Amino acid sequence: MPHISSRKVSKKTFTVMTKYLSLFLSETSKESRTRIFQEIATPTEQIMIAKRLAVIFLLNKRVSTYKICEILKISESTAARYVQAYEAGAYKETTKLLSRESSSSPIIKALLDLVSIPFEIR
Repeated sequence: MPHISSRKVSKKTFTVMTKYLSLFLSETSKESRTRIFQEIATPTEQIMIAKRLAVIFLLNKRVSTYKICEILKISESTAARYVQAYEAGAYKETTKLLSRESSSSPIIKALLDLVSIPFEIR
Protein backbone atom coordinates (compact mmCIF):
# COMPACT_ATOMS: atom_id res chain seq x y z
CA MET A 1 0.00 0.00 0.00
CA PRO A 2 1.34 3.47 -0.81
CA HIS A 3 2.62 5.52 2.06
CA ILE A 4 0.66 8.66 2.85
CA SER A 5 2.42 11.20 5.02
CA SER A 6 0.83 11.90 8.37
CA ARG A 7 1.81 15.56 7.93
CA LYS A 8 -1.29 17.29 6.57
CA VAL A 9 -1.14 20.13 4.06
CA SER A 10 -3.14 23.27 4.80
CA LYS A 11 -6.64 23.64 3.42
CA LYS A 12 -5.40 26.42 1.13
CA THR A 13 -2.59 24.23 -0.23
CA PHE A 14 -5.01 21.36 -0.75
CA THR A 15 -7.38 23.64 -2.68
CA VAL A 16 -4.57 24.84 -4.94
CA MET A 17 -3.35 21.27 -5.51
CA THR A 18 -6.81 20.03 -6.50
CA LYS A 19 -7.23 23.03 -8.81
CA TYR A 20 -4.04 22.07 -10.64
CA LEU A 21 -5.11 18.45 -10.75
CA SER A 22 -8.38 19.50 -12.39
CA LEU A 23 -6.46 21.61 -14.90
CA PHE A 24 -4.17 18.67 -15.63
CA LEU A 25 -7.18 16.45 -16.32
CA SER A 26 -9.03 18.97 -18.47
CA GLU A 27 -6.31 20.93 -20.27
CA THR A 28 -4.02 18.19 -21.56
CA SER A 29 -4.39 15.73 -24.41
CA LYS A 30 -5.21 12.08 -23.81
CA GLU A 31 -1.68 11.09 -24.82
CA SER A 32 -0.10 13.65 -22.47
CA ARG A 33 -2.31 12.58 -19.56
CA THR A 34 -1.37 8.95 -20.14
CA ARG A 35 2.37 9.69 -20.23
CA ILE A 36 2.23 11.99 -17.20
CA PHE A 37 0.13 9.51 -15.22
CA GLN A 38 2.64 6.75 -15.97
CA GLU A 39 5.51 9.04 -14.96
CA ILE A 40 4.10 10.26 -11.65
CA ALA A 41 2.05 7.30 -10.40
CA THR A 42 3.81 4.22 -9.14
CA PRO A 43 2.67 0.85 -10.48
CA THR A 44 0.83 0.29 -7.18
CA GLU A 45 -0.99 3.61 -7.48
CA GLN A 46 -1.91 2.83 -11.09
CA ILE A 47 -3.37 -0.52 -10.04
CA MET A 48 -5.28 1.12 -7.16
CA ILE A 49 -6.88 3.68 -9.47
CA ALA A 50 -7.65 1.07 -12.14
CA LYS A 51 -9.30 -1.17 -9.53
CA ARG A 52 -11.40 1.71 -8.21
CA LEU A 53 -12.65 2.50 -11.70
CA ALA A 54 -13.31 -1.19 -12.36
CA VAL A 55 -15.30 -1.60 -9.12
CA ILE A 56 -17.54 1.34 -10.02
CA PHE A 57 -17.98 0.05 -13.57
CA LEU A 58 -18.88 -3.45 -12.34
CA LEU A 59 -21.31 -2.12 -9.73
CA ASN A 60 -22.94 -0.05 -12.46
CA LYS A 61 -23.29 -3.25 -14.54
CA ARG A 62 -24.96 -4.94 -11.54
CA VAL A 63 -22.19 -7.49 -11.11
CA SER A 64 -22.39 -9.22 -7.73
CA THR A 65 -19.98 -8.14 -5.02
CA TYR A 66 -18.81 -11.75 -4.77
CA LYS A 67 -17.77 -11.74 -8.43
CA ILE A 68 -16.19 -8.27 -8.07
CA CYS A 69 -14.09 -9.54 -5.15
CA GLU A 70 -13.00 -12.57 -7.16
CA ILE A 71 -12.21 -10.66 -10.35
CA LEU A 72 -10.35 -7.74 -8.77
CA LYS A 73 -8.92 -9.56 -5.75
CA ILE A 74 -10.39 -7.11 -3.26
CA SER A 75 -11.76 -7.91 0.19
CA GLU A 76 -15.46 -8.18 0.97
CA SER A 77 -15.17 -5.20 3.31
CA THR A 78 -13.65 -3.07 0.53
CA ALA A 79 -16.44 -4.12 -1.84
CA ALA A 80 -19.02 -3.32 0.83
CA ARG A 81 -17.60 0.20 1.25
CA TYR A 82 -17.87 0.75 -2.51
CA VAL A 83 -21.45 -0.57 -2.58
CA GLN A 84 -22.43 1.75 0.26
CA ALA A 85 -20.84 4.77 -1.45
CA TYR A 86 -22.27 3.77 -4.84
CA GLU A 87 -25.78 3.45 -3.42
CA ALA A 88 -25.38 6.85 -1.72
CA GLY A 89 -24.57 8.40 -5.12
CA ALA A 90 -20.88 9.04 -4.46
CA TYR A 91 -19.80 8.09 -7.99
CA LYS A 92 -22.36 9.95 -10.12
CA GLU A 93 -19.86 11.58 -12.49
CA THR A 94 -17.84 8.39 -12.89
CA THR A 95 -20.89 6.28 -13.67
CA LYS A 96 -22.14 8.96 -16.04
CA LEU A 97 -18.84 8.84 -17.93
CA LEU A 98 -18.79 5.04 -18.02
CA SER A 99 -22.40 4.93 -19.20
CA ARG A 100 -21.69 7.49 -21.91
CA GLU A 101 -18.73 5.55 -23.32
CA SER A 102 -19.59 3.40 -26.32
CA SER A 103 -19.10 -0.34 -26.13
CA SER A 104 -16.27 0.02 -28.68
CA SER A 105 -14.34 2.34 -26.34
CA PRO A 106 -11.00 0.83 -25.21
CA ILE A 107 -11.93 1.60 -21.58
CA ILE A 108 -15.23 -0.24 -21.80
CA LYS A 109 -13.71 -3.13 -23.78
CA ALA A 110 -11.06 -3.62 -21.09
CA LEU A 111 -13.60 -3.44 -18.28
CA LEU A 112 -15.96 -5.85 -20.07
CA ASP A 113 -13.03 -8.24 -20.47
CA LEU A 114 -12.72 -8.23 -16.68
CA VAL A 115 -16.34 -9.31 -16.30
CA SER A 116 -15.88 -12.19 -18.71
CA ILE A 117 -12.89 -13.67 -16.84
CA PRO A 118 -13.97 -17.10 -15.62
CA PHE A 119 -13.72 -17.91 -11.95
CA GLU A 120 -10.75 -19.95 -10.91
CA ILE A 121 -11.72 -23.17 -9.12
CA ARG A 122 -9.82 -23.51 -5.85
